[in-house]
Amino acid sequence: MFLRVLVFITLSMFLLAGCKKNETQTGTLQINLSYKVDNRALQFDTVAYTCDAGYTYEVTRLNYYLSNFVFTKSDGSQYQSDKVFYVDASQVAENTLMFGNFAAGNCTGVNFVLGLDSAHNISDLLPATTENINMLWPGIMGDGYHFMKLEGHYNDTSGTVGFAMHLGRNNNRVHIQLNRSINITGNSTTNTNLIMNINEWFRNPALYDFKTDGSYSMSNDSAMHKLCTNGTDIFN
Repeated sequence: MFLRVLVFITLSMFLLAGCKKNETQTGTLQINLSYKVDNRALQFDTVAYTCDAGYTYEVTRLNYYLSNFVFTKSDGSQYQSDKVFYVDASQVAENTLMFGNFAAGNCTGVNFVLGLDSAHNISDLLPATTENINMLWPGIMGDGYHFMKLEGHYNDTSGTVGFAMHLGRNNNRVHIQLNRSINITGNSTTNTNLIMNINEWFRNPALYDFKTDGSYSMSNDSAMHKLCTNGTDIFN
């Protein structure tokens, strides 16, 4: 009898040890957002940058949403998040994205959207914060929310002119795919950086010219389409 009890206890200890060893550890992924204009750090309200169309310009506002994050692991599994992040680029506290309960292991890439999917792009659906209210898209122009507000001034031969690169409506969200190796460590926070290059909005694959394409994009479908096409590689 004693021998059988001893064998049972020994087997139980082995089984418990095996279960603990096979438990999936999880960690937290922290993405830190920052901004450049080519090789220079973005400073707001500073006429110090030149776009490919030849205009010197400044940025006075940059607000946008990021959503629909899907991370792909090296084993083919995915980590999906239903979080919607509102970002004010000028506010340090709003430029950190946190993803909890992330299974430890190697992440090989991520897909996400600048903007909102159709399930979230419904007027007054998001919490009624001042930030979300200020991002509402006018009902007369289609309802929902602004996906982005990039505003500032540029200089040309006539003087200083304002610009407002606004994106909205469901066909103008920007789909972004990045292939990058990130090793998620269990029981800790893994940090990585995501950098937006402002000049990429105006560069590739099509040159954006404020004079010919429009300095205000909100009611200009062709301008918004060009910005969306250029926006797929704004992050690195």
